[in-house]
Amino acid sequence: MVLFSVAKGFGVILRGIQVFNPVIASFNKFENKLINWRKNFGYKRFLLITLVSLVNFNVNAFETEFNNQIKPESINTNNLNSEADWTLFIYMESDKDLNDAAMKNMADIARAGVPGNINVVVQLHAWQEIAWRYRISGNSITLDSTVDLTLDPEQDLFNGLSWAFKKHPSKKTMTVLWNHGFGILDPVWSEHDERWLSENLQDMKITRSKLLPDIFEHKKHRGVLFYPYTKVFLTNSGMVNVFLRVKSEVFNSKKINIISFDACRMAMVEIGYQLSGFANFLIGSQDCELKDGCDYFSLIRNLSCNYSPVEIAKFVVKDYENYYKPRAACGRYTQSAIDLNYIDELILNLDNLINALNLIKDSENSENKNKSICEIVRNVRRNMPEFCSMPSYIDIYSFLIALKDEFVLANLANILEYIDESLLSLSKVVIENVSGFKSGHAYGLSIYYPYDYKKCSYANCMFATKTLWLSFLQKFSNSSCID
Repeated sequence: MVLFSVAKGFGVILRGIQVFNPVIASFNKFENKLINWRKNFGYKRFLLITLVSLVNFNVNAFETEFNNQIKPESINTNNLNSEADWTLFIYMESDKDLNDAAMKNMADIARAGVPGNINVVVQLHAWQEIAWRYRISGNSITLDSTVDLTLDPEQDLFNGLSWAFKKHPSKKTMTVLWNHGFGILDPVWSEHDERWLSENLQDMKITRSKLLPDIFEHKKHRGVLFYPYTKVFLTNSGMVNVFLRVKSEVFNSKKINIISFDACRMAMVEIGYQLSGFANFLIGSQDCELKDGCDYFSLIRNLSCNYSPVEIAKFVVKDYENYYKPRAACGRYTQSAIDLNYIDELILNLDNLINALNLIKDSENSENKNKSICEIVRNVRRNMPEFCSMPSYIDIYSFLIALKDEFVLANLANILEYIDESLLSLSKVVIENVSGFKSGHAYGLSIYYPYDYKKCSYANCMFATKTLWLSFLQKFSNSSCID
C-alpha cells in the first residue's frame, strides 16, 4: 500500500506542474492502470514499472499536447556523438522521500525543451540495485539503458560520470549530484530515529525536544548520495577519490566546469577546498534545500543560450531565488555560486589569521588575559545563527565580521588586517548568493565550528589535515577556553 501511495503521489506532482493540466484526463487513465499493476505484480516490480511508465507518460504528454507550444524553434536532436556546447549530467540518487521530486525535475527539463547544442543525461536510482539512464532532448525523455549498480557509491558515481561525459562530449561540462547531503560531516545511521544524523549533534547545546521538530521538517528537504536499503553513502573522502579518477580517466586532467549539489548543506569552505582541484565552480546551499531543488526549467533555457560557466553558475543562483521567493512561505532557502579558483587564497588568509590569534593566545601569560582572547572568540561563536538541524555549521562571513567588531572594541588592531584580507578573499570566492528572509545570515559559505570540538570524521577530511582550522578548533572551542 505504501508503494501504491508513492506512485499515486507522482500524479499529485504532475498535477502541480502547469503544463500537465490539459492532460490530466490522460493521467487519470494511467492512474487506473496502477491498480491493475499492483494486483498483478509484486510491490517491488510494481514500483519499477510505475517509474518507467510515468516517464513514458510524460514524454507522450509533451509530444502530443505541447509540441508546438513549448518546443524551441529549430531544435536539432541529432547531436549524440558530436561535440555539443554543454553536457549536463544529473546523478539522481532518489529514495522513498524524493521519487516525486525526481519526476518533477525531469519533467521540468523536458518542458523547457532541450536544443541540439546541449546534452542532458540523467542516471536515476530509485529502487534496489537498478539504475535507469535517460537522455532528454527536445521535449522527449528517452531511456538509454538500465544498469546494475555495484552498491559501492564511489564506483557507481564514477561509472555514471564516465558514461555521461565519454558518450556525450561537449565543450563545457556540468554535473549535478542530486540527493541528501550533510556537508563536511559524514553522518551516522540512527536506529532510534530511523534516519541519518550528524555524528556530533550531541556536542551542541540543543535539546531533543528542539531537535525532533527540525528532523520532522527536514523530511521535506533535499538533504549526498545515500543508499537507503544498504545504509551506505558517498563519504567526503570517497567524493575526492571519485573526482580524482574522473579528472584523470575521463577529462584528461581537465576540470569539470561546474559541480552543483542539489542537496542540503553542501556550500561549505571544506567542500569547496576538496573539490577545487577538479572543478572551476561549485553551486550549493548552506541550509537545507527545499524538495523542488534547482529550477531546472530555467537552467535548460540558460544553457541553450551557450552562456559561459561563470554566467551559468550565477544564473542558477538567481533563478533559485526567483523560483522560491514566491513559493517558500517558510522564507528559509539559500543558494551560492563559488569560484573555486580563489579558494586557496581564502585558505591562506584564514591560516594567517589563525596564526595571529595563536600568537596572541600563546603570549598571554596571565590566566585572565589568556581567558580574554578565548572569551572574545567564543562569544562570537556563541552568537552565530544556526542552519537547518546542523548547529555545527556557521556562516564564515558572519563570523569574520563579528570577530572584527569584537577586536575593534578590544583594541587589538594587529588582528584586523588579517580579518580584512580574509574578507577580501571571500568576496572573490562567493560570486553570487541569495537567501530567504529566514536565512538572512547566510552569505555564501559555511564552515564547521562546533561549540565544543570532539574528534570525529572531520579530523580526516582534506581541509582539516592540510589547513590550520583543526588546530583553531582545538584551541578556541569550549573545552580549550575554560572559565
